[in-house]
Amino acid sequence: SLEIKRDPGDALQRLYDQSIEAAQTREDRMARLAMLELAKLRLNEPILLASALTPVLLAQAVHALTQQGLVATNILLAADLWKDIVGNSDFHGAFDPITRYEIVLTGRITQVYGATIITDGLRKENQRVLQPGEIFVTAAKENLGVFTDRGGLEATATDGAVVATSNRGWYMQEHFSLTAPNGRAVQYLRRV
Repeated sequence: SLEIKRDPGDALQRLYDQSIEAAQTREDRMARLAMLELAKLRLNEPILLASALTPVLLAQAVHALTQQGLVATNILLAADLWKDIVGNSDFHGAFDPITRYEIVLTGRITQVYGATIITDGLRKENQRVLQPGEIFVTAAKENLGVFTDRGGLEATATDGAVVATSNRGWYMQEHFSLTAPNGRAVQYLRRV
């Protein structure tokens, strides 16, 4: 209670926000594990990278979904692989002048081969989900699986005064499920 009064900001709000971030990170980790399990089914043979990621290998991953009659919509890229795209002249040759300008200006691109690049490299370290060297190329969520939220994140303020302590905070719980039944909707790449 004294810490809350000494805090120049809103300590309880900050803790609440951190709890929301932790719950979202946990959901992302469960989704990664579900996709990894799909990749282990070997419906789309995993692609192992012995060196840097190249446009040919990324195109091969996107094509693996096309062969299944699906459209690759997302490329989930580990933070350490970002430098392979930004620093590789082979990738620069595959991009139009506007995309090359975007890379020079921002250090990022949003799409390649029609799929949106998503990286957890811009997150705080404890919120990163992908392991170093990992890439998941996924089809649209309609073809991949379902995430159900059973009522959302429930937050209840707690007050230790009820039990004669000066503690205050939040009790949070969430019920959700994740199902990813289509092994053909994921292509897994990993640097070895």
